[in-house]
Amino acid sequence: RSIGQRQQVLICVGTGHHTKGSRTPARLPAAVERYLLEDEHLDYTEPQPGMLRVSIY
Repeated sequence: RSIGQRQQVLICVGTGHHTKGSRTPARLPAAVERYLLEDEHLDYTEPQPGMLRVSIY
C-alpha cells in the first residue's frame, strides 16, 4: 500500500439477536461505535445492519 492510501476494514458487530431479554438493546455495536469515535477518532459507516466499515490510513 502506498503512502496516504486508505485501507477499509469491515467489523462485524452483529445486531444483538442473541442478547438476553427481548427489550435489551445490543451492547456490542454501541460499545464498538463509541470506541471508534471517542478513543480512536475514526469515522465509520454502516453498510448493512451489524457491520461497520472503517477507513484506516
